Amino acid sequence: MTFFVDVADPIPFAGAAAPEGGLAYQVYDPNRLVLGKRMEDHLRIGVCYWHSFNWPGSDVFGVGAFDRPWLEAGPDPMAAARAEQDAAFEFFAKLGTPYFSFHDVDMAPEGETLKQSRANLEAMVERAAQKMAETGVPGLCGL
Repeated sequence: MTFFVDVADPIPFAGAAAPEGGLAYQVYDPNRLVLGKRMEDHLRIGVCYWHSFNWPGSDVFGVGAFDRPWLEAGPDPMAAARAEQDAAFEFFAKLGTPYFSFHDVDMAPEGETLKQSRANLEAMVERAAQKMAETGVPGLCGL
């Protein structure tokens, strides 16, 4: 399933010539040399899994405002977690970010027991490794 159908894959660097109404990086050029190193080597850009995919967009003024269908886990929380992970890796790949971070259990739903919770997390971390290989997103940093 594709979640971000209106976003080019991946978002390009276009500098000041960024297209009107389109998405492009205007300043960040991963290949630009800065003090003898590529910009990508100076700026280790990543996406935070929780903030981008688990937060419903709520604040003190009301309920969540983001369209996050996977947050409605329904009868199969692991299916929802897999949908969330699919959306996350599609997002990482389209942004062209080499890294992502997550808190200890962002990727997996809590189980009824500690053993089930651990099994859920292990399954989702293994799946994340597969998604990294599929999308070319090379790294992660667990928080």
